[in-house]
Amino acid sequence: MKGDDCVRAVTSEATVLVCKATELFLGSLAAHALQAEGRNTQSLSYGAVAAVVRRTARLDFLRDVVPTKQSAATVLAATVRPPTERS
Repeated sequence: MKGDDCVRAVTSEATVLVCKATELFLGSLAAHALQAEGRNTQSLSYGAVAAVVRRTARLDFLRDVVPTKQSAATVLAATVRPPTERS
């Protein structure tokens, strides 16, 4: 928060509040992802988190940050353009 030039000071209460809100948000995201896994597990997979983000409208803001897992070959094929012909 202090990294933003518009913010001059942050009270300790505000910092605690943001930390608690973040903890609750991540706990909710993890619980939904574990539920999406559909099995009794103690580990959380990237795919489960990405699926919850993709299916939940209120998590739209995370779609660029948590994209669906793709293979490197697929990403490279989409980003690498063939060289242009030289005259």
